Amino acid sequence: MKLTGNKKRLTPWLLAAIVTLVIAFVVTVFLSIHNLNPQKQIIITKKTAQIHTQPKKNSGTVKEVQQGDTLFVLNQKRDWYRVKLSNNKKGWVAISDSNKGQKSPATNLTATIRQDKTKLLLKPKEDSPTITTLKSGTKITISSEQSGWSQVRAGKKEGWISNRSIKMGSRKKIDAPLTNKLYARQNGTYIRAKAKRSSESIYTLTYGDELIYLGTKGDWYKVLSPDKQIGYLPNWTVNFSKPDKKAPYQISPLADKIIILDAGHGGSDVGAISNDGIIYEKMITLSSARFVEKALDKTGANVVMTRSNDTFVDLQEIPLRGELVNADVFISFHYDSSGLSNQATGFTTYYYHEKDIPLGEVINKHLEKNIPLVNRGVALGDFLVIRESNTPSLLLELGYMNNDLDMQQFITKTYQKLVAKSVTDGLTEYFESK
Repeated sequence: MKLTGNKKRLTPWLLAAIVTLVIAFVVTVFLSIHNLNPQKQIIITKKTAQIHTQPKKNSGTVKEVQQGDTLFVLNQKRDWYRVKLSNNKKGWVAISDSNKGQKSPATNLTATIRQDKTKLLLKPKEDSPTITTLKSGTKITISSEQSGWSQVRAGKKEGWISNRSIKMGSRKKIDAPLTNKLYARQNGTYIRAKAKRSSESIYTLTYGDELIYLGTKGDWYKVLSPDKQIGYLPNWTVNFSKPDKKAPYQISPLADKIIILDAGHGGSDVGAISNDGIIYEKMITLSSARFVEKALDKTGANVVMTRSNDTFVDLQEIPLRGELVNADVFISFHYDSSGLSNQATGFTTYYYHEKDIPLGEVINKHLEKNIPLVNRGVALGDFLVIRESNTPSLLLELGYMNNDLDMQQFITKTYQKLVAKSVTDGLTEYFESK
């Protein structure tokens, strides 16, 4: 018997759709078995982590790995990574035990500068201090890129340049592997417990110290310190390129240090008065603090002013400023006065706590070297702002308000710039020796 009926045929578009679905299914199965990304790595952030036989906490253990260990990711299943170990064994690790594979901003690129007078900046910010200026066509090496900025090396200088100033089309990759390793650009860099400058320091780096990059948080890098602590530091204080020990380049030891400058008196508290009754101490102390602030800004220091205009600040509050921001140094500026006019002269460096004598000696040495007044030395001074301070603190008396010859000196810009140079040079030496 002959069967009859309509014979259905697959149309070309339906056949193509079926083939596409089959290919997609095969690829999905293949990727679930093989490496999703053979280049993807994770770094263990817990002190120890277990590599399990299955993506379950109650499954057997293949191996225990340590904080800072790097593993290759084969694939992912929910909250677990399947990883390959150094001995070629495979297992599963909880994603929460790792840095989640956050990609390093390291680049290994070369480029050229677009225009003359391009600023090489200390930090990736428009208002950052300028290290030097570069000519059009200058060849640079880019070690990392982020948020529209490139960290570069130009000759022996390192810093940051806006991507707008770089000729992107001419960039070529350098034949070198990318890395999760970072290197300290200076002595005395602090790794902090949190991504803010007021956070406590958990480790102090020296030039060239090696760190492991774990991630980025704003302008901060999350890192694993040499002693296996997790912390944060500003992105501009480190570099992904290994430093040249034969020709080291270090940024200022003041970079990222928090310095509090206290302009003595202010507002209704005018302080000492000149012999002619025209000039008040509060005016000169503010001038001194501003000149020092400007000089310190160029080093990358973070300057905090107790006052920036003619306002009164309660004396009891001033020492607390250092504790609130976890400051490295506190300096209060004053100008002295004696019982008789035109009798006493010179400058004095006061400390209260014995631990602050070394700071006082180095600042006093640079003041003596630079300013044209008699050095009255380093002395114990029972002043509230330094007595109640837990931060290394000094009070500087930089001349006598009721000495006309002293006054002729310290009301000039030249004198104030010399004070700024002395304090900056003194603090640089102080931190270099720590």
